[in-house]
Amino acid sequence: MTGEFRAIASGAASGSLFTFMQDLTKNARAADVIARLKASNLSAEGYTLHAYAAAQTWAEAVKRAGSFNATRVAKVLRSQEA
Repeated sequence: MTGEFRAIASGAASGSLFTFMQDLTKNARAADVIARLKASNLSAEGYTLHAYAAAQTWAEAVKRAGSFNATRVAKVLRSQEA
């Protein structure tokens, strides 16, 4: 949960339960991205790093597909091992 939720919901947030993905800001491999975000006065909290990773994945798939064509990009994404 981010501070933003608490600020908006105020007392109504009391007792709220959340599940959330792991905190990627504690992952050493994300240190460079976090530093670049901070240098731009941006925060890495919440879904920011997950969205960044998704954008990187899509960009790499476009590069490998040699096209922005959604069908070709999807084929590349589906062909990669996890």
